[in-house]
Amino acid sequence: MKSHHRLLAILSVAISLSACVDHIGKPLLLPVGTPAQFPGVVHVMCVGDADAAYDRQKEEFAYRARMNGPGVLPSEVPAQESQAEAAARMKYMSCVSSQGYRAVFN
Repeated sequence: MKSHHRLLAILSVAISLSACVDHIGKPLLLPVGTPAQFPGVVHVMCVGDADAAYDRQKEEFAYRARMNGPGVLPSEVPAQESQAEAAARMKYMSCVSSQGYRAVFN
């Protein structure tokens, strides 16, 4: 009987601590109208789309580098990274909007 109480106590502590997990960078999805999907499903789906947009942008930079000559200038790397991140964020925002949510970043 003691083991059941101990197991229950450990389980309740684990559940209460799981609420303390920090979700930095994960936006709050506010419904606009009546969305068809749950926010968790929309987030996962749109993150996948954003990752694909990021990868496509990086491939485009690699393609341009091959066309223009050998290598990429070190000064271009931060600009390319910021453009790829912007493309991913824009894709995420448009995907979330098309699913009936508005993303609010903390």
